[in-house]
Amino acid sequence: MQKLITKSLVFILVLYIIQSTLSFAGSNGTKHSFLPVVHFDNNNIVLRFAALSDTHIQGTEGIPSKKLESALAQIMKKSNNKIDALLITGDLTDYGLPEQVSELKRIIDNSKINSNKTRFIFALGNHEYYNHQLKGAAWKGGYLLKDIFGNEVYKDASVAEIKAGDYHTVVNGYDFIIVNCAKYDGGVKYADSDIAWLKDQLEQAAFDHPGKPIFV
Repeated sequence: MQKLITKSLVFILVLYIIQSTLSFAGSNGTKHSFLPVVHFDNNNIVLRFAALSDTHIQGTEGIPSKKLESALAQIMKKSNNKIDALLITGDLTDYGLPEQVSELKRIIDNSKINSNKTRFIFALGNHEYYNHQLKGAAWKGGYLLKDIFGNEVYKDASVAEIKAGDYHTVVNGYDFIIVNCAKYDGGVKYADSDIAWLKDQLEQAAFDHPGKPIFV
């Protein structure tokens, strides 16, 4: 009982501290908030991007394909056909097969998304490794996507970055950074070179665009 009372008092104290921190009484009795007041301006949208994950594209026109087609259609409808970037954060395919990447491209090509107006930002996931790890195919890194999507992906990236599956791009003044792990074996292992690369990219992004969020 004593512990319950103590916990209750601590909880009340924490609430009081939070409330006291967020606002204070002025001399005229009005309260002033330390938090910035943000108003959404529908006529001044600086960045629109869609974020998806685990699309797991399989064979032609399978269930995952239909789900992605539906998702992209909804995204374009909600955004009035205007998105600055399309972000897919890993497991784009189910087994990392070239034909699955081709199916992914077919779906995106058939949507209203224009790669000339929308940046494609795709991260590799553990399922992209399956063709390499389970079937012995040569590991291609980001070229698994680059060979099929061409210049629609890894825009302005170096050969080393594409091989590693790492990517840093800027969209409307906002930085997006994709860092790929070196190995999936039931866990996630990052190479020292990828960690060093990420550190450099974060420092550069903070220097180039101070005060802005960085999407990693």
